[in-house]
Amino acid sequence: MQDPLVENTDAVYGMWQGERICEILGYTGGHEWDKNSILNYLETLVHVHDKWVESGGYFAAEFELIQPLDFGGVTSPLMRWQLIRDSVTKLAFQFPNVEVADIILKLGLTIEEFQTAVSVNKNKTIMSESGFRSFSIACLSDKPNFAGIGREYGTGVNTMKFYKRLFRGVKEQQGQMIDCE
Repeated sequence: MQDPLVENTDAVYGMWQGERICEILGYTGGHEWDKNSILNYLETLVHVHDKWVESGGYFAAEFELIQPLDFGGVTSPLMRWQLIRDSVTKLAFQFPNVEVADIILKLGLTIEEFQTAVSVNKNKTIMSESGFRSFSIACLSDKPNFAGIGREYGTGVNTMKFYKRLFRGVKEQQGQMIDCE
């Protein structure tokens, strides 16, 4: 006996991220579909889904529904810090228009806990919440000088590498590009 086939009559709005992929590809506003654009859209959809699964597939339907982190199965500080870094990064990429500080707080963390996780407890300077918010603005500015920002805010070199990846990823998710230094 075969499993029943699920039929979806809308390959854009009925698909996970279909509408967003069409926007990125420019297939909006009365786009005339042909074999090439249909194939390109479906290949892109599969590619994006595969990357999402590869990344651990964390997804929250809405920012308001995000729950505080649960450290129940965490047995060491290193695992705790990894969970914090990964959770903040994935949510920052999913909600690129929400400030990273707001994501940290929504997860039930303090800014200090996040900075400790990023630096693996080797932080040189602990920023206040307002300091971290201005740091984030500096990192999201046009053509940020990450080395200069790191010096200004007292962030170590290895820690700044994480922040550089985080904020470049946020900018990419916003549809913007940061020029490489």
